[in-house]
Amino acid sequence: MSTPRVIYLGRVILEYRIVITYHDRKNSHLCSGLPHEFSSGLQAFSFVKYPAPGAPQLGLRVKELLIKSGFETVDEDGDRGLDHAAWFPLMLMYPEADIPVCELSVQSSKDGTHHYHVGKALSPLREEGVLIIGSGGATNNVAAIPQEEGEVLPWALHFNNWLKDSLLSGRHEDVIDYEKKAPYAKMAHPEPDHFYPLLVALGASGKGSKAELIHQSWGARCLSFASFRFSNIP
Repeated sequence: MSTPRVIYLGRVILEYRIVITYHDRKNSHLCSGLPHEFSSGLQAFSFVKYPAPGAPQLGLRVKELLIKSGFETVDEDGDRGLDHAAWFPLMLMYPEADIPVCELSVQSSKDGTHHYHVGKALSPLREEGVLIIGSGGATNNVAAIPQEEGEVLPWALHFNNWLKDSLLSGRHEDVIDYEKKAPYAKMAHPEPDHFYPLLVALGASGKGSKAELIHQSWGARCLSFASFRFSNIP
């Protein structure tokens, strides 16, 4: 693999990206080095192309860090292409598709604390030129999408506001334990897979990190696309 082009993003030198996706593995974390081949995962988006280079060495580094921290079930897949959980945000953030990418799945059979500690295990990557992206959704209940148009549904708004306030005020323990602490938690996330990438990113951000809301929009009256950036740079 050729040496990746290094770009300057704010105060971060970015050489690689790892995307924590909501695509689930029940019994292990799946780490994909992502070759050039592309897999949309959705037939409706089969025309989309995002030919980012793979990052197999980063995949090995991710596995090394997780095993070192006590996570025994980490599988590799060197043939799997990018799925839509990765290319949806990446094609908007980096349309040139010229930075190598590695993808890591969540485990819905585990809890929030598990995924927070996955992030902590990956935190050394922040000093190695790696941008860690958690791709999921602030709310995700497709079955609750109403057919009629209108305002954002109250339960979705309450959960989203709680999440925003909790992150911005540094109540990380509440966010980790969101199923007990958050209003309408089960309505906002019938399954936890779309929430867990956030917890991995939060864990990777380091002790004393600050959250910043960098985007807020809604779809279908109950799908929040709230996006946060974590930083401990003064």
